[in-house]
Amino acid sequence: MRTPPSRRRDGQRGQILVIVAGGLIGLLAIGALALEGGTLVLNRRDAQNSADLASLAGTRVVALSHTSGGRTQADVLGAVEGSLGTNDCQLVASTACTWDVHFIGAGLADLGVVGNTVSPVPAGALGVRVGVTRQPPAFLGRVLGFDHWTVSTDGTSLAARPSSFPTGILLPIAVCGWFNGANPNDCAQATNSPASNAVDYKADQIYDLTDGKDAPGGFGWLSWTGSNSAGALATSLCTPDNTGFSLDSPYDDPHGTGEVWFPVDPGKTNASVVRSCLDGWIASGATVLVPVYDLVEGPGNGAKYHITGVAAFILTSREQPAVDNIQGTFVKYYPYTDIPGGLGSVPPDQSDTTYFLGLVR
Repeated sequence: MRTPPSRRRDGQRGQILVIVAGGLIGLLAIGALALEGGTLVLNRRDAQNSADLASLAGTRVVALSHTSGGRTQADVLGAVEGSLGTNDCQLVASTACTWDVHFIGAGLADLGVVGNTVSPVPAGALGVRVGVTRQPPAFLGRVLGFDHWTVSTDGTSLAARPSSFPTGILLPIAVCGWFNGANPNDCAQATNSPASNAVDYKADQIYDLTDGKDAPGGFGWLSWTGSNSAGALATSLCTPDNTGFSLDSPYDDPHGTGEVWFPVDPGKTNASVVRSCLDGWIASGATVLVPVYDLVEGPGNGAKYHITGVAAFILTSREQPAVDNIQGTFVKYYPYTDIPGGLGSVPPDQSDTTYFLGLVR
């Protein structure tokens, strides 16, 4: 027996309703998933930003405790709490946010919880790790029996002085570090002289880094490889490319084991590219490193500088037409031996503001 047409139409209408209902449920599920997923992503980003900024704030206080003293664990905790409050991480916020903070030492070792006490910052502390947990409200989750999600993350910052020289800022400008006692700028040779004749550069004072002829055929330029060309010199100035080396004890036997000598780059170099590179450093105001020497030996193109140390300067000016008088403001001596090097993992020194602070995780 054949089914009446009207019944067939009624059955098809019922199937369409089921399909439409299923489609609506799918669309609602996709929308809810997008809403919940967006909430989770937004809150994790906020939590990460809060943790990062708070760890930097706390680590700054840790660094100050090493360089100038007088900081307590409560000071570190207060800096972290203040940063988190500014970034809407608190229990009274619309989205509940909790946090914890730990001291971190070398190798990212956990040195314990930062307490709200007047106890000093641990001697081996290099920074802090801040953990942040946010609990944004759940929308679809309420149907499943829970009313919030939990999002956790952490940020770690360290502050440490370099244990060796950073790369990319050692310039081929040889600076005399010796005098005979009568004039601190006469650059007398150090042969058979006591170590007390080393030049004692003073911070924030301007000095002549090169001043006329200070070597047989040389005017203060140094060559890392022995090449004598304006192009090679410009390359070493614009994009520092010094070879790695280690310094022996300064002002001892210059011909003993482990001493460092580099060739003189002879002549007055007035190439436009050399001037341009120098002008770039002067305009930047960046701190650069320059080798310090006490002896020059050898004739002409065979002359060499005996390097006894490295000093930091900020280049301030140069003279024309021959670039043979470069001036700079003395910053400090760098007492490390390995050049170049990476960042170390030791706390900053007392009264030493030369430290690196940054996120590590």
